[in-house]
Parts: sequence; C-alpha cells; structure tokens
Amino acid sequence: RSSDLIPIAIQISQTPGADSPIFLPSDSEWDWTLAKIWVRHADFLAQEWHSHFLGTHAIIEVFVVSTIRQLPACHPVYKLLLPHFRYTLNSNAIAWNKLFARGEVFDRSTSIGTDQIPLFLKRGMDLVTYSSLCIPDRLRSEEH
Repeated sequence: RSSDLIPIAIQISQTPGADSPIFLPSDSEWDWTLAKIWVRHADFLAQEWHSHFLGTHAIIEVFVVSTIRQLPACHPVYKLLLPHFRYTLNSNAIAWNKLFARGEVFDRSTSIGTDQIPLFLKRGMDLVTYSSLCIPDRLRSEEH
C-alpha cells in the first residue's frame, strides 16, 4: 500500500560514528531483519512504558491516592471519580508483582529488564507537562 511506512535506513544509536552502523535494506537479510526487530522492540518499550503505563496507570494513581486521602467519601467529586478509580490501585499492584518484578515477564522478555524500569519511567516523566495532560492542549500541539 502506498500509505505504509517503509524504512530506508536504520541507525540503532543516536550518536553517529564508527560504533553506530547504519543498516540498509541492501545489507544482508539477517542484519536488516535484526535492525527492524530492534526498532520494533524499542517502539514496543516506548509504547508500553511511556504511552500506556506512565500515561494511564502511573499518572492516574497519583489522582486516585490524592482523591482518597484528601476528599471525604461524601464529597460529590469523590463520588463522581470513584467508579473510574475502582480497580486502578489493584491493577497497578498486580502489574508490579506479576509483570514487572524481577524474574517475571518484563524482566525475562525485554532488553531493559527490571533494573532499568525506573530510569525508563523517569525519562518519560521528564516529558510530562501540564499541557501534555490537558487533552485540548495536547491535540492542538499535535496538529502542528
């Protein structure tokens, strides 16, 4: 299809140099395939940690805990938010214990392993701003 994104070159490292080769479709089949696998894996990590976990579970957990600690159960905002927060803390706890713990799924199946998760999340948090959490502002910034 003409709308497919077709890579013409892949550079694994962000710093050009002798230790950072550029892979091309004309390279050996295995070199090109491994470079594409590397990119897909990096994209998966960014999607899973930055877009999904950080952008939904981790950030919303702050609002859940704040709401529970600061608003009385009879407060209208508390009552409005509670159905949306119902399983957040539980699902996050399960994720940390069953997916992200040492020796579990992410530790065994990704290149960053358990030890690099905090660094990866910190890098993602460095990109979070008030505007990035405000949907209308975010949509306007993505239009340009």
